[in-house]
Amino acid sequence: MADFQNLARKNAEQLEMQRNSPEADPDVYSLPGKLMNDFCEARYGMLSVGDSHSRFEKRAAEFIDSIDTSEVMSALEHFVDITNDNLMRRFREEFPDLPANYYKVALLSFAGFSVTSISCIIKLKEGSFRNIRSKIRTRINSSDCPDRDRFLSYFQNIRG
Repeated sequence: MADFQNLARKNAEQLEMQRNSPEADPDVYSLPGKLMNDFCEARYGMLSVGDSHSRFEKRAAEFIDSIDTSEVMSALEHFVDITNDNLMRRFREEFPDLPANYYKVALLSFAGFSVTSISCIIKLKEGSFRNIRSKIRTRINSSDCPDRDRFLSYFQNIRG
């Protein structure tokens, strides 16, 4: 839940800053709200008897699975680029040959998702996540790209 709150906070800050900007993209700023709305609808749909937990777990799992779709990942990448000075685009340009899951880990890290959430969304075990994170850090550390320190800042303090 904190991941969505962080995303929503960032969304509100960016929306306020760009409210009068001609480049403002209203679809980008609605992404956190759409995600949270889906989650709340799943919670609201719980029955008050017997199988409410299993129904909620099923809806929550479906919701989490829906995040790892090309449509949502593309919208999230657009959100990260709009709100973070094309951070994901620059990461892809600097490291064009990474496996798809590495880009997902980077994107979700740039968007502020926790280790647990990232692992859950892209269905990685803790060891696999740590391995990918370590390899991303190694690649960034061995580069001399201008955004090196900024990229590293999203991976250094991750615990989990």
